Amino acid sequence: MAMSSVCKGWRFPPLSLPRGPRRLSRDSSAAEVRMVTISVVLTDELKRFVDEEICGEGYASASEYVSDLIRQRRRSKAESLLRQLIAEGWASGPPAPLPPGHFQKLLERASNRK
Repeated sequence: MAMSSVCKGWRFPPLSLPRGPRRLSRDSSAAEVRMVTISVVLTDELKRFVDEEICGEGYASASEYVSDLIRQRRRSKAESLLRQLIAEGWASGPPAPLPPGHFQKLLERASNRK
């Protein structure tokens, strides 16, 4: 059985994500998000580290801490992809002028796809 974490008198549940729909105010424009529970097995050393992070960084729970790590990783991967695409753009050479009406034609093609 998993034990709860204790931080300055607060009790935190074992490392898991809450069940059921929940309103999110950060990083989500959706009004409700379906939450699932996962189970994570950690060594005692890693568990202590997670507990220290929760206490030291002001997270409300291990779930919030893990969710934040996942959001940070997702953001990092998106930033890496953006850097790669920018580098490819720079490496492709100087820009060439587009013919007049180019963007208007693109808009018309996109609206005709409906």
